[in-house]
Amino acid sequence: MDGFAVIADRLPEIFGRPASHGTAEAGSPYFRFHTVDMAGESDVEAGVPVLSGPAPEGDIAVGILPAGRYGTPTHSGHPDKLFGAITRLREWAAEQGLEWT
Repeated sequence: MDGFAVIADRLPEIFGRPASHGTAEAGSPYFRFHTVDMAGESDVEAGVPVLSGPAPEGDIAVGILPAGRYGTPTHSGHPDKLFGAITRLREWAAEQGLEWT
């Protein structure tokens, strides 16, 4: 999580890419956490939903968010406060009896 700024620094490039290719956004930008390891390395995807994807370019890919149930917290503010948001999400999931897959 200490390296989260690497993703944050690329947000304008990631979020601007669909518009620069004439593709309309279909929703709000998101971060998808594939894995979260607060003390180690996490796998995080930044994206923006689109109606049709522009071709992949460099290390920016086009993907599909699979159907399923998702925890969708909203965080406003500096990324250094994400630790608290993730902790609250995990606490909420535990209270609901949910397990991460």
